[in-house]
Amino acid sequence: MRTVFDIPFLTESIPGTGGRIKDRIEDFEVEERPLYEPCGKGEHLYLYIEKRGLSTFDVARELAEIFDVNVRSVSYAGLKDVKSISRQYICVPGGDESRLDRREFEAFRVLHISRHTNKLRTGHLKGNYFRVRVRGVEQGDVSCAREILEILERRGVPNFYGPQRFGSHGRNALFGRALVKGKYHRALQAVFAPCAAEEGTGVHEARRFAWQGDYNRSLKLFPKSFVPERNLAIALRDSGLGLWADMKPSRREYRMILARVPKRYLEFYISALQAYLFNEVLKQRYRELDRLMEGDYAYIHDKGAVFLVEDASAESRRAANLEISPSGPIFGYKVPLARGKPGEIEWAVLHGAHIKLGQFHLRIGLKNKGVRRPLRVPVSEVTFQQHEDGFTTGFFLPKGSYATTVLREIIKPAGWQEMV
Repeated sequence: MRTVFDIPFLTESIPGTGGRIKDRIEDFEVEERPLYEPCGKGEHLYLYIEKRGLSTFDVARELAEIFDVNVRSVSYAGLKDVKSISRQYICVPGGDESRLDRREFEAFRVLHISRHTNKLRTGHLKGNYFRVRVRGVEQGDVSCAREILEILERRGVPNFYGPQRFGSHGRNALFGRALVKGKYHRALQAVFAPCAAEEGTGVHEARRFAWQGDYNRSLKLFPKSFVPERNLAIALRDSGLGLWADMKPSRREYRMILARVPKRYLEFYISALQAYLFNEVLKQRYRELDRLMEGDYAYIHDKGAVFLVEDASAESRRAANLEISPSGPIFGYKVPLARGKPGEIEWAVLHGAHIKLGQFHLRIGLKNKGVRRPLRVPVSEVTFQQHEDGFTTGFFLPKGSYATTVLREIIKPAGWQEMV
């Protein structure tokens, strides 16, 4: 998985502006657009919150403590960037809003409180509006940004998953692949193996101590937000097991250790593997995102549905207008794969990773059917403002898409990890 961050540019013929994002928290703003507004009544408490420099997981944990509920019951439509000012809904079942009276929080605040009859679930959003300040750009380079944005508005944005999904050194995808293949020893090694990207940090030292079997010292350095790492370190310490090759615990023991990690985190690691495989498919088709081929499953953007393309020429107008787009697989045990040339690409990616579709029905109580995802997405509501040291751009992307896919086309950094 060394190619996890090796992503091509759709606008490769146009120079990038260079520059930096996220110099300051306020340089990156995200506003969630809900799929529906809460109706005002019902057992589910909807909190519209604004967070600064905090993960959605962290907010959910704090709210779970306040309302005395299991953190697993606290839900949200999607995760938002840590290094940002983000506004989104978080849902607490049966929550009593009086528990928030006169409370002040260090890194987030509640902007609005309402209720709804249904629980907020992952994916229940239209998308996100982003406003991003790019600093450190030479005045003569700003014109390239406008040209690139015009191309992306016309042709769509390659729907690559961003580096946030993969973690340092692609760790999350490696963990997910080991889980899917039932290689539990390798999964634990993927979690704790130190990597150069984290050198000089407490987290790097924490992983190093865990790798050496010194779990108590490791736990002193892992932040509380590193829930999987901390839970696994505790489980390994209590079981007396380590990460060395000469230790051969039974598969049952491994499964008991992995069971200490909340299900939502394990699902996230599997989704990181799926994202990596999707990116590998997209890499082979990004130059012709607005072209359908026979055998494609075309994605209908305003319906979120797909259909099999039997006559590509008959669908060319809708593809050119960004009404429909070719799709790629989020691999799972029931996902339909394309036919013809598109299908050959998808099967080749799967075989290259030495994974079978049936392995997404995991033996540790997890399963993922898979789904089709568009290879490109429309970008809309684009704004642009030039500054002395750079520019600010705003744009709307549908759910599941990353602002970094737009920004990296504009900036063209040497490596995608630099975007975060």
